[in-house]
Amino acid sequence: MGTPTKSDKTTGGTSPVRIPAHIFGSMFSACIGGGMLLCLLIALNSHYDGVIRTHCKNWQFWPSVSSCIGDYWPEKSIWRVAIGLGSGPRLVTVFLNYNTLKEAFGSEKALRTKAVYLIDWARVLAAGGWTYISSSEDNDIHSLFFVIYVLGSFAYSILYTPLFYEARIKRAAVKDSAEYQRFVMSYRLKLACCLIQIGCVPFLAYTHVLHNEYCTPGAYSFYAIFEWILSAANIFYDHTFYFDYQGVFWTLFTSTGKQE
Repeated sequence: MGTPTKSDKTTGGTSPVRIPAHIFGSMFSACIGGGMLLCLLIALNSHYDGVIRTHCKNWQFWPSVSSCIGDYWPEKSIWRVAIGLGSGPRLVTVFLNYNTLKEAFGSEKALRTKAVYLIDWARVLAAGGWTYISSSEDNDIHSLFFVIYVLGSFAYSILYTPLFYEARIKRAAVKDSAEYQRFVMSYRLKLACCLIQIGCVPFLAYTHVLHNEYCTPGAYSFYAIFEWILSAANIFYDHTFYFDYQGVFWTLFTSTGKQE
């Protein structure tokens, strides 16, 4: 199994195979964000009337995320491939983030660190659940996984963001380095994404009621817009891991040489 390590030099033997750890964040966001955008474009071009149709049968103009990625082919297959390709890099960041908190806090915040780790695992697995079990196949199971994913994403960003701040910024030994400035930027982006997600909640709740209880024309579309904003913020939050692991390498094989 790979191990995250700082950059070093190896002499006198075969060098280990090392992958820059920061690329896992960008690989995940590229797969998921690119897959979601491609599904949206295909849905708007090929299935527009279908993806904006609701039980109210009234005027709408914009589709929801779930209708774009789960109602029609080839969008459904594209999204499943995107999730499959992105799941590997995302699971690597689960381990990297847990390792970062564990090294920073040790037993001091062990309970919160493990809680964040388990929540991160839960939301990754739940994303696979509601992706590969569509609402048309089993709506109850699909909805359960989706609720776990949404609640897990909120809980994770709310819990991990302050822990990241304390581990990487508040406890930093050197506060004028390029690495420190990168951590500050990453924290600000995480905080912004977290606040955007929280800010979307009342608008999602309000437009959901307008659509489902009163069938207000356009309410579903405005709900969908805030759903897309929340999804984008969620994806970009995970993309910030790209900034957190510059200079860290994922070592796949150990070296027999001598380290200097």
